[in-house]
Amino acid sequence: MKRLALALALCLWASASEAASRFWVGGTGTWDAVTTTNWAATTGGAGGQSVPTAADSVTFDANSGGGTVTLNFGGTITIINLTMGAFTGTFENSTNNNNITMTGSWSGTGTATRTFNFGTATYSVAGNMNFATTTNLTLSAASATVRFSAGNSQASFGGKSWGTVIWTGKGAGGLGTGSIDNRLNDGGNTFGTWTMDNTNGVIVLGIVAGGTNTVTNPIVWVGSRLKPIEIWSLTPGTVTNLVIASGSSITWASLWSIAFSGAAISATNTFDLRANTGITITGPPADPTGTGACILGG
Repeated sequence: MKRLALALALCLWASASEAASRFWVGGTGTWDAVTTTNWAATTGGAGGQSVPTAADSVTFDANSGGGTVTLNFGGTITIINLTMGAFTGTFENSTNNNNITMTGSWSGTGTATRTFNFGTATYSVAGNMNFATTTNLTLSAASATVRFSAGNSQASFGGKSWGTVIWTGKGAGGLGTGSIDNRLNDGGNTFGTWTMDNTNGVIVLGIVAGGTNTVTNPIVWVGSRLKPIEIWSLTPGTVTNLVIASGSSITWASLWSIAFSGAAISATNTFDLRANTGITITGPPADPTGTGACILGG
């Protein structure tokens, strides 16, 4: 009986492991809610496996075949991870603009000749996003939204143009211990809109030192006494550069080693932690509550 139980457990484990991965095969096809033709359990394997679900990680790689993958599943699909840097075809989501939620990470880094059309969809990422290497990549993402949903993501945008990026605060405990919760690991990127969502808690964002990121629409970052916005250079003392549009403003924040340019900007109720330039900063009152409470973080 023990041997039988062990064999059954191993069988169940193998089935669960197989269900956790889906690989695109066969080249041109449609990613919808029912078609299984192009889904395999292993890279280059046989199609006919189930369509990816929230329990699966999805990979487009060198064995996926060329051609165009058109998304047409309607609404939002939820998966774990999305890996696509070695794909040699076209990822087409500008026709139906299907939203994708990733409870894990998103990787498009690589050197394969590939085309990604992200349309106007929203790509929610709970883990990390890595487009650090964009060699041979044709990217159309200027109308897409990338939302980092967990408040502790690291991101590389590959020096490309993107639509909206949304950084979120970290809930249930706030700041991470001994670390910066969100990191923007590269420069040379252009964003249409840059939003700070502190609904869940304090936003802490470290940005690569020495890099330059450009935001074409005004940044309007509104923190609060209990849920401030903290923006740092990842190497304090070495500035990170942020080119902004006219009409930008910041409220309830802490800034460290940020060089603003492109337009005038002011920050109110904000701590100047040193080495900031191109911005007029007005600090918060010593005790806005009259109770002696700590200003940042409550």
